[in-house]
Amino acid sequence: VEGVAIGTIGVVAKPVVGVFDAFTHASQTVHDLAKSANVLEKRYQPSLKLRLPYVFGPMNILTPFDAAAARSLYLLNIFPPKTKLKRRIHKGKEILVHSEVLNMEPGVETYAI
Repeated sequence: VEGVAIGTIGVVAKPVVGVFDAFTHASQTVHDLAKSANVLEKRYQPSLKLRLPYVFGPMNILTPFDAAAARSLYLLNIFPPKTKLKRRIHKGKEILVHSEVLNMEPGVETYAI
């Protein structure tokens, strides 16, 4: 009697479990398709800077944006002076740098720093 009851329950339960398993796989497929078509999750390249950062003036005062000063600071960071300072610069001191844009040819800017 006990084996017949377990067999009867198994005959009903196994197809129900199979239907639920098929539903799970179908919903997982729909989820994968929706995830691959999602535009918001695509990774884009980081945006490039359109403008160089502001430059701090004497006494660490933020000055209005000046393209020549910003470009000069950018060039100084890329190409630092090759001469070594004989004396160490103390952190409390400031170094003033003057730069000028020389328009020697049309469309070509030469920076004198």
